[in-house]
Amino acid sequence: MGCVLGKKVTKRNNNRKGCILNQWDPKRLQAALNEYAAGKLDLRQLSRAWNIPKSTLQRRISGKVTRPGHASGRPTALPPEVERDLADFLRNLSQRGFPVQPLDVRRIAYEYAAKNGISGIGSDKTRIAGRFWFRHYMSRFPDMALHKPEALSAARAMGCNELVLTQWHDLYKRTVSDLQISDRPSHIWNCDESGLQDMFVASKVIGEKGKPSYQVTSGEKGETVTVLAGMNAVGQFTPLLMLFKGKRMKPFRWAVGSPPDTIIRMSDNGWKTSETFIEWGHAFVRSLPQDGLPHLLLLDGHGSHVYNVAFLDLMASSNVQVMCFPSHTTHVLQPADVSLFKSLKANWTSEGLAFNREYGGRKPGRANFFRIFTPSWKNAATVANAQSGFRSTGLFPLDFSAIPKQVFLPSQTTERPLSATETISSTEVISPSQVLITPDMAESSSVSADQCHTKNSTVSNGSHDTETNIGTCEAVGSQSDDSVSAPSNLEEGNGSRPTGKCAKNRFDEILPVPVRARAVSTRKRNKPPSHILSSKQHSDFLQEMHHRKAKKDRCKQSKKMPSSVAKTKGKESKIPATVEPQKSDEGYVCISCNQVFGDMSGSKAGENWLGCSRCETFYHESCAEECGLVDVKEFICGQCFE
Repeated sequence: MGCVLGKKVTKRNNNRKGCILNQWDPKRLQAALNEYAAGKLDLRQLSRAWNIPKSTLQRRISGKVTRPGHASGRPTALPPEVERDLADFLRNLSQRGFPVQPLDVRRIAYEYAAKNGISGIGSDKTRIAGRFWFRHYMSRFPDMALHKPEALSAARAMGCNELVLTQWHDLYKRTVSDLQISDRPSHIWNCDESGLQDMFVASKVIGEKGKPSYQVTSGEKGETVTVLAGMNAVGQFTPLLMLFKGKRMKPFRWAVGSPPDTIIRMSDNGWKTSETFIEWGHAFVRSLPQDGLPHLLLLDGHGSHVYNVAFLDLMASSNVQVMCFPSHTTHVLQPADVSLFKSLKANWTSEGLAFNREYGGRKPGRANFFRIFTPSWKNAATVANAQSGFRSTGLFPLDFSAIPKQVFLPSQTTERPLSATETISSTEVISPSQVLITPDMAESSSVSADQCHTKNSTVSNGSHDTETNIGTCEAVGSQSDDSVSAPSNLEEGNGSRPTGKCAKNRFDEILPVPVRARAVSTRKRNKPPSHILSSKQHSDFLQEMHHRKAKKDRCKQSKKMPSSVAKTKGKESKIPATVEPQKSDEGYVCISCNQVFGDMSGSKAGENWLGCSRCETFYHESCAEECGLVDVKEFICGQCFE
């Protein structure tokens, strides 16, 4: 104790330091106040009976505190119900795939406060809420935090629709049930490929504050090597296929330290082709147990899978049923994507950084590739990772609820009603040995598959026309009904706020929730009719494609002009005199003057010939100008022009 200028100075009571306030229930407070108004008990008795501090009751009764519930600290700039509605609005944007940054939240809060006459939430100069307001706002909602978003393409956001995945999962359940392998995880397989680059950069490192941290790499960009792997639901793995970019291969030098039974091949761009996939298919078949039961192979809709007739024929003869995932859904449904390759790339980066430190940033090259890859593969290709991939995708055990519901929320941006023609038809599951593929189809399989090399193409210009969907209904569902009528303005001097969707709608006016209309295309596309690539429907589809392609090739050959006919403008064709009239056929007769090509006795024997680009008819150059349309690039006869 001391005395300064006649005033008594006392030390501050620190007994309350560290104590937790607001331990009472707000509902009990209202009941205590109602009992006090009835005059049954005094404040001290009410405090003991309802376990509420006496000072809390006194402040409510005297009118010093008018807010309901806990009132410790300064009141928030925005009312609690409005802050809750803003939190719901931010959660909705994040779930749809359009999260906002802290600066956007501060701008939204200021615009809302300015619109409703709320002061003290920001500066009129910057027109955003302050940093301290945002910090305290986030502390009041512990379920929200700052994240680093994961990139999700618009095609995957649209394709990962709950109805599409539910229908595919039902088809998968019927398939494994008909094959009688529902309780045999060793007969359910999945294969996929991924690319590994030999440039390694750590995600987070330790460095000095205020100074940049550099990571020395072997080059500006790395070389990509494709890895094709497969596994079953038990945890067994198939032989690996490694694809390097180039022409000449040095297997005795590059294969040192590779995992057992690894296939090493080269391709022009380092990507998988139909031929290399067939080679992996032979190795896969040799590794299967010969117990007489069928196997199910799950893969994506890559062109080398869907249109590879030789591979499908090999699987059919080996009693393997082939089934593909819906397009743009492999990040949710494919076990290899969910568990195996995610772990493999993390271990690949870790081993690569260790090699980088050991050799001072030297490029590993192909000779040291397996020095980095083999330890990474051993750490990733584990029984636990394989079983986790099948379990988290709901493929084994069969449980569609294993897929979290939030993965379907980004598709709400582009949802449209599902038409009757877009539903996935139930495909009859047949034995793979019943699939009949003709030899002439197998000869042209590599060409068809390589032409379809690119994976499911992404969407452009807001239309789903350019998507390559394999037997799916594209982005189905009903339009989200979150919008309601416009909210009414607040009365001045009244701190109350409309709650519920009304407040959300006010935030929608400041930052509208993204909605993307998808145009319905009338263009006919040749999509595979079923996800079951071993079904008769898919076999008939491939046969029809083969016959259509063969017919188109014959038409192109028949439309070709004779070798002696002029093909370029400005160069006169010299019709050889050795062409005799009796060797010409009906296709090379001028439709206008009926003179036969090669007849040197005709009046127009020295003229050039032109072929119609739309039909199989030919004309003299002068006849073509009279009865058709002659352009620099093509000629169209009068009948086709009409």
